[in-house]
Amino acid sequence: MIEYDGATYYGAGPLRQAPETTGRTMPAVRPSCDDSGGQDDQDVRDEPVQVQELAAVDADVAVIAHDGIYVRDGEDLPDVVRSWFHAPRCTTPGAFEVTADWLGVTGPHQAERDGDIELPYRLEVRVTDGPERYVGATVTLRAGTGTDPALSSEDVKQSLWEGGQVTATVRCVEGRYDVVGVRAVH
Repeated sequence: MIEYDGATYYGAGPLRQAPETTGRTMPAVRPSCDDSGGQDDQDVRDEPVQVQELAAVDADVAVIAHDGIYVRDGEDLPDVVRSWFHAPRCTTPGAFEVTADWLGVTGPHQAERDGDIELPYRLEVRVTDGPERYVGATVTLRAGTGTDPALSSEDVKQSLWEGGQVTATVRCVEGRYDVVGVRAVH
């Protein structure tokens, strides 16, 4: 929840695509949450935040803060905003490369030791470089048993745990991001 210009705005969920903003920022407040039941004597204070004006939506309806959309109490989520909650379909012909911030990894194999990673797995990433339509989007890269090179346990330790990046060669298969090869950026 955020309070801006005398109104309450509620978070609408995590973004998968970066919306355009006007560049205008405005002061807002994230109200404090005293969930201690009065047991804690520490000062609980509101947190000042900056919200950004969206290019496609009036600030009286929605704003962006901390990579999330906040919608004014009593307003409906505008249709133009809904697409920002879905990753763009993979549609680029042929193989192409993306560089991305590594957000997480999931797969069917249970890790047995630190940094353990075994194909197949899915990498959740935020694209920072590559074809323009994907830059700024959060997508899932699917690495299968044919992915070569694949990430090593050392890559996992250096990139995932320390907030690194990966570079992947990708092919679009039925709208999905299938990984041909992937490596950590050191």
